Amino acid sequence: MNYTLRSIEIVRDGDGMTYDVLEDGEHRGCVIDERHAGLARGGWAAWTPRNPGNGRRDGVVGFYATAEEAADAILDTWPAPAGPKGETEPRAQWRAIHLRALPAGRRRAVAAHAARLHTEGGRTPASCWKAAIDADWSAQLDASPVPSEDEFVRCVSVLGGDVHDAPREQAGDPHMLPICRTGDMTNRGTRYRETGGELTCQHCIAQRDRRAERRARRAA
Repeated sequence: MNYTLRSIEIVRDGDGMTYDVLEDGEHRGCVIDERHAGLARGGWAAWTPRNPGNGRRDGVVGFYATAEEAADAILDTWPAPAGPKGETEPRAQWRAIHLRALPAGRRRAVAAHAARLHTEGGRTPASCWKAAIDADWSAQLDASPVPSEDEFVRCVSVLGGDVHDAPREQAGDPHMLPICRTGDMTNRGTRYRETGGELTCQHCIAQRDRRAERRARRAA
């Protein structure tokens, strides 16, 4: 498992089914591969040396579909790393909500990155949080697949107006929505229909251009 801003590793312990979860080399817990059992509860068990907070006394946090999810559950049992000036999250409410929505590994990575930026000096805590959150988002965006233009279809409001991009899987759906989530639907509750027109929505055009830039960077 790879978190760009902070080293989170899942390392196999010998030849068995147990994997150690390490954060910057520090042991945080174990995940056990139980996929062979074919249980509906999830094939990866998560164990922590801390109180799992679920009433169990054996350290078992729960069972998860992937090793990464199990590792995040383990990391959530540990105190949050301190960010700038000891803050555990930004004071700006919307940034704090954004941070809480991240998986534990990325959340901890952002806090650690913000703290490092603050120790370098010349930044307010708020600007450190912003820079760390932006860096996390950019790293995840760069690591994610870039959709091809074939994955979109054009749509337009039944009331007329700009032509937008919509996911191809929504083609023919009476409740299809543009990817920019703007336009008539925001204030009229109208519906969209598929069209063959040229793209005119400036938000959708900007997203198309950013996709092209990401493809170009990866091809370079």
